[in-house]
Amino acid sequence: MKQSGIKAVIFGDERLIVGDAEEDGSKPNYPKILLERLSNGRYLVALVSEQTRNGVDAVLWNSGLDPKLFDVIISHEDIGRSGSPSPYSYKLALDRLNDVRRQNGLERKWGVPQKYERYEANQAVVLVCSNREACAAVLAGMKVVAVLGRTDSREFPDSFNRSSVDNTVSSLADLVGKKVYQWLRRC
Repeated sequence: MKQSGIKAVIFGDERLIVGDAEEDGSKPNYPKILLERLSNGRYLVALVSEQTRNGVDAVLWNSGLDPKLFDVIISHEDIGRSGSPSPYSYKLALDRLNDVRRQNGLERKWGVPQKYERYEANQAVVLVCSNREACAAVLAGMKVVAVLGRTDSREFPDSFNRSSVDNTVSSLADLVGKKVYQWLRRC
């Protein structure tokens, strides 16, 4: 029996989560708030990046984010080829999230063992900030949400075929709060 509903959130690029917080604390760190709420809501969270793992960790720490907020980080070393994002990178992220789920016993519900079923591609949503990321996520069979506030207008022109994007938000701040759960139910 196939499961339904969103179970995993994949950030398609570190550009989605950097630069939102002011160093003096005058602006909330929306990526951190969102990541904490997703984790508390029992969603599995991954980040896919074209950078090396050391580069990803440095970017995250410089943005006030602990890499441990992600269940899985896929970096250049994992993908093993240039030209990412690719459908392979998103499928690899979902495979590793399934491994984490199995290892941590997340197939239990209310303390009762459940039959383990792998999360399918249609149970993952990829947050993207470029056309390339959107195309790769669609080819991987995943749902796609474009974060328009993190893009250059050339990345998602008005003529962009939005039929491949399941939803759009203007920024990660739009997803913080109770909205995140409503938003995930709509995907």
